[in-house]
Amino acid sequence: MGLIADIQPPDLETKVAILQKRRSRNGNAADGLALFIATNIRSNVRELEGALIRLVAHSSLIGAELRFPTLSRY
Repeated sequence: MGLIADIQPPDLETKVAILQKRRSRNGNAADGLALFIATNIRSNVRELEGALIRLVAHSSLIGAELRFPTLSRY
């Protein structure tokens, strides 16, 4: 006997929550960063966290602050 489970990629809200939790462990970043990454990475949580780590590392190496506009509806 076995268990059959349908595993789906997380929805946008879940991805944003995962990234915000990860961001809080690694320091502060721009508010729109989690939403930007979650919108553009559609595969899995590992790639989401990898994108966040790469962006933070790159900004640290070049000495630039991560700036993302607050996304709002016009």
